[in-house]
Amino acid sequence: MIRKLYKKVLNDIAWSVACEVSPQRSFQDILRRNIDTNAAELHALMSFRMIRHAVNQMNGKMGGHVLEMGGYSHPGLALVFLLLGVDHYYLNNITNVENRMTLAYAQNIFMLMELALLPIRKLEEVVEVIQGTHHVKIKEKHLSLLASQDASQIHLPSDSMDGIFSMTVLEHVPSTTSILNNCYRMLKPGGWTYHSIDLQDHDDFNKPLAFLKYTEEEFIAKQPTHNRLRNHEHLHEFLRAGFEVLVREYLGPLPLNAQHNTDCY
Repeated sequence: MIRKLYKKVLNDIAWSVACEVSPQRSFQDILRRNIDTNAAELHALMSFRMIRHAVNQMNGKMGGHVLEMGGYSHPGLALVFLLLGVDHYYLNNITNVENRMTLAYAQNIFMLMELALLPIRKLEEVVEVIQGTHHVKIKEKHLSLLASQDASQIHLPSDSMDGIFSMTVLEHVPSTTSILNNCYRMLKPGGWTYHSIDLQDHDDFNKPLAFLKYTEEEFIAKQPTHNRLRNHEHLHEFLRAGFEVLVREYLGPLPLNAQHNTDCY
């Protein structure tokens, strides 16, 4: 899907900006500028692709009710799920979240999904214009904001969610135990949960494993709201909460790039 998407998007961009090419501005520069302009939209679709890939490997379905823990401050990823047929999306963050996005952003998401030949709802079925602005919001029947609350304290009914996920969130909490226990409580029997976890040192991304050398006291003093659990330790936490681990993928260890950096997921 993503390969088709990129081919079609790049072809469209190439056609629309070709007339801008000049000796002073190369086609590559113009192409890069256009891709950067739509980076947020592409990131949302890439995040969704990762989740759907995992759910398909579990032989599961997205389902009608989905919860995102520690999500965006705006419902961009929610829009992707809802366009593809999810009935209701619950968006949680420990900080404030707002049901608001630019009309252009929503239209770009819709266009890119159409270019990927995905069967989607009409945009107006999911969003409505905020009067007097160039922004839209997701219709209230499709979205619930669970703002300013810890994921372990979400009080949705037990056995009510078809799916729960987080994107690079579980490394940002001192302990994952209470969050995973709450996930297990809220999920329907047979429901899916997916979490991508960044295992590198967030204090200095140029030294992705440096925090493993600290004593426990040193680590807590430096990064009191994080943890440094390794892959097998995260898996143990999921099993202890009662989950069956159906899919696990570890992207790494990855080679350092020219800036001596790497993404260690």
